Amino acid sequence: MHPKHNILGIQISSISMSNLLDDFAGLIRSSSKASVCITPVNSILAARKNAQVLAIYNNANYTLCDGVPVLWASRFLGTPIEQRITGLDLLPALLEFCATNNFSLFFLGASPGVGDALKAKAEQLYPSINIKGVYCPPFAAKFEKEENDKKIVMKYIKQYDNETIRQALDGQLEISPTLLEVLNSHYNVKKIDNQ
Repeated sequence: MHPKHNILGIQISSISMSNLLDDFAGLIRSSSKASVCITPVNSILAARKNAQVLAIYNNANYTLCDGVPVLWASRFLGTPIEQRITGLDLLPALLEFCATNNFSLFFLGASPGVGDALKAKAEQLYPSINIKGVYCPPFAAKFEKEENDKKIVMKYIKQYDNETIRQALDGQLEISPTLLEVLNSHYNVKKIDNQ
C-alpha cells in the first residue's frame, strides 16, 4: 500500500502515475474494487465543510494530489507527495492503459454529451478500446429522489461487466444519503453526520 499524507484533514496519496497504474492492473486482475478521488485545493476546502465528502476522500483507496498548492503544502509539512496526478493527467493515461491491457471502461458522470464525446475520441485514439457504456445523470445541485434511487444507479453499475468505472464527483455538490448508500455498498464509504 502507498503512503498517505495529511493535508488539512484529507489523507492524500503519495504515489507515482506508473505505480498507480500498476496497482490498477493488480486490482482489476484480482477483481478487487477501489475508489479513486481527484483532489484539488477547492475539493479539500469543500470537504472540510462537509463531513460526508470528507469521509469519501478519507476512505478512498487513492486520494490523488490534483493541485500545485497541495504539493507545496506536503513539502512545507515535511511529508512530500511523490507526484501530482491531475484528472487531466490520469484520464489519458487510463485510456491508453485500458486499451493496451484490454480492460473495459464505463463512463459515469459529466454533462450530457461529454461522455459520448469522450467515448468517440477514445475510440478514435485507441480503436481496440472497450468502452461498455456511458451514463450522464441530469445535472442538479440536488438530485431528485428518482435519480438518487439506489436501483437506478445500481442498474448502470451492474448492467456492464466492466473492470473500470470512471466517475466525476464535484466535492461541492450535496451528497444525498441514497448516493452515499450506493457508494458505501460498493466502495466501503462510511457515512458521517455533518457537524
